[in-house]
Amino acid sequence: MYLYILANYTYTNVTKYTNLKSAHIDIISEALGLNPNHLKATECDKRQTLICNYYPACPQPELTLGKHTNPVLVFILLQD
Repeated sequence: MYLYILANYTYTNVTKYTNLKSAHIDIISEALGLNPNHLKATECDKRQTLICNYYPACPQPELTLGKHTNPVLVFILLQD
């Protein structure tokens, strides 16, 4: 039963994120002055990766190595 609930929850949320990603790609295309379907036509949206990370606040940010980047087209950060 647990696996069914987990699978259903995951499928539902991945579908929502996929729709959100699709809308963002259209907006990015338009912001670049392109046809809304331009980036989709290049199939850059075919690769889909859902990675969930938790980054707690750093108690000593002055000791970090610098900026963090994500090599993806669309990165959605939910910040609390």
